[in-house]
Amino acid sequence: MKYLPVNVYTEVDAIDCTNNGITVTNKHKLVIECETGFITEETVAEQGMTILVPKTINDYTYLVDKAHKGHTMFGGNFVFSSDSRFRKLTATPIAVHDRVE
Repeated sequence: MKYLPVNVYTEVDAIDCTNNGITVTNKHKLVIECETGFITEETVAEQGMTILVPKTINDYTYLVDKAHKGHTMFGGNFVFSSDSRFRKLTATPIAVHDRVE
């Protein structure tokens, strides 16, 4: 599998509502699965990147950490990429459920 990096979008002056979720602690190392991506599995493992995978409830799609098992909540941050491969998934930023209590 190959991966594509994503950027975290958050409100500039906002309080961290993720409770130190991955969009805060691993902000520059978030990737999504993408067959035509340029990041390899080896790079993901070597650099300790976090893989985000989509989940859908009714018509609502959000992303979660692939390695996390259990309940997560939306902490207020989104991910997006200007890369056209990301836009094939969605044309808008996607919410990340990275708050765990």
